[in-house]
Amino acid sequence: MLLPILLVALPPALLVKLVAAGMVGVTEGLVAVVVLVGIAVWSLPLRTVAGTRALAAAQARHGDLLERADLEPAEVGLAVALFGTRAAQALMPRFARDAGLLDGGRNSHQVDSRLDSSPWGANTSSFWN
Repeated sequence: MLLPILLVALPPALLVKLVAAGMVGVTEGLVAVVVLVGIAVWSLPLRTVAGTRALAAAQARHGDLLERADLEPAEVGLAVALFGTRAAQALMPRFARDAGLLDGGRNSHQVDSRLDSSPWGANTSSFWN
């Protein structure tokens, strides 16, 4: 958490000192600041602390969704939203497997050529070789 804050606050202050000392030009300094701020934004957590707490509370409140067999479609959606891959695998294993949700996606296994938008078809490896 400290790294993103430092990467946002420190570069502008450092840029001012380096430009004032004549060690770097304004353009080079601004490029460096933009790069460091970009790294800071990229390294921010995907979920806030409050979001993590809210998700944990919702998972505790609806923990029985993975054990029940008589779920309504909206409850299946809620279970997948709260528990992700674990719920998809437990509640609809065949769909999850056939859709490629459990094995890393379409790039990790054979692709159905009807779904491929490439003009070369599903097997483009021969194109690059």
